[in-house]
Amino acid sequence: MRFPLSSCRPSASAFDEGHDAMLKINLYPGRKKRPLFKGLAPKWDFDLSLKDRAVFISLAVVGLIIVLSGVSYFMKQHTIGRLNHEIEVAVADSIRYAESIRLINDIQEKEDWIRDRIDVIREVDQHRYIWPVLMAGINDALPPLTWLTRLETISPFPQLVFRVEGNSFSNIGVASFMRELEKLPEIERVTLVVSRENLIEGIPTMAFIIECGNQAGPVNEPASLEGAGEKRGNR
Repeated sequence: MRFPLSSCRPSASAFDEGHDAMLKINLYPGRKKRPLFKGLAPKWDFDLSLKDRAVFISLAVVGLIIVLSGVSYFMKQHTIGRLNHEIEVAVADSIRYAESIRLINDIQEKEDWIRDRIDVIREVDQHRYIWPVLMAGINDALPPLTWLTRLETISPFPQLVFRVEGNSFSNIGVASFMRELEKLPEIERVTLVVSRENLIEGIPTMAFIIECGNQAGPVNEPASLEGAGEKRGNR
């Protein structure tokens, strides 16, 4: 059985009725698509006047300054808090170590006091043997018929200068005494200051004053002053 092709073709009225219900597909990708929600997006108008732009920029700058000031303030507050904490810790440490510091200062003061006393003792000790040695040497240097009447210190250590006064029966005795003094290692300089005639109970003698110097420094402790005198006497 045959059906005419005209019976299978939809009518124009049916096509018009389903036209609005059909899904339309864009078969040309190159063409510009219309936005899905066209008409729903707000429209922003940035066409501002010069005065409005200046006000907007000023407000932005002020806001930025406020933000930076706030950040700087909080940073400074944090730094101040940290420093205050460090100060509190330092104060607590100073209070805790105050007693130790006081003890250390007391020890240092005592140490200085002891050092001063040691210096005084050392100053005295390094010259304590010079006078016994000098007296023994002067006694050994005296020739016969010569005696001493006075010994006087002119200058103290470390440049010791002293004078020896005495009498002899002749100039030969005075000269011999000076030669023996010059041989002493503890004496560096021997000078005749005065030599004159002097009567003692009607007997003529020679009164003399001899000046001697010692700049050789301290003298070590001798093994024996008697031994030292005997050693000089055997020269």
